[in-house]
Amino acid sequence: MGAHAPSMETANETAPDARRRGAEVSKTARCTHQPGAEDLLPPQPAVIKRVHWTVEPDREPDAKRTMYAQECDVCGEGSPRGADEDEATQWIFRHVRNNPSHNSYTEIVKRGWRAWMRQS
Repeated sequence: MGAHAPSMETANETAPDARRRGAEVSKTARCTHQPGAEDLLPPQPAVIKRVHWTVEPDREPDAKRTMYAQECDVCGEGSPRGADEDEATQWIFRHVRNNPSHNSYTEIVKRGWRAWMRQS
């Protein structure tokens, strides 16, 4: 016979015995731990390995193109974004011609960067 059959004692136990055994299981499974302050702390990160990272402008062939724009600090109007830095600068001359009191601008450069793990 491959399967083990339950013994007659287990199969024929009385209802009070089964209830008693069930109650004992309930008692053992019941959690008596009261939450304290230590339960409210967030988990702390663990350092597994220290590594050195390097970041630099992305010069790979698949890198996003660098985009340039200028923005007027007086009125907030801005040039279109484009790959030609001179076009953004020329926009300032056109804008100041129409708005002589607007003499403060911010250059906006959008350039891709890469981060990589340095081998020690």
